[in-house]
Amino acid sequence: MASTGVRLARGRTNMWDAWLGFNISHGLGAVIFGLVCVGAGVFARTLALPGATLLIPVLVGVIYLLLALRFWFRVPAVGIAIGTGFLFMGWLSY
Repeated sequence: MASTGVRLARGRTNMWDAWLGFNISHGLGAVIFGLVCVGAGVFARTLALPGATLLIPVLVGVIYLLLALRFWFRVPAVGIAIGTGFLFMGWLSY
């Protein structure tokens, strides 16, 4: 992969660097999403967030679940399904 160029980059990067950048950026996005969900759970009542606002993490979780079912393997899909279920139960209890 390190010796294969990326056509869109016109020789400025290789497939390995593009692969690493993609995975690191998307992993960082998942971590930030998790931190936002934890923050919303901790501060929801303090900030008096409307209930509909807490549906956003549930919807994002469903999107991640659909992606996992379509493109990934079983373990991430199971973990995402459990996490999304917890987000949904948290929304119901709010």
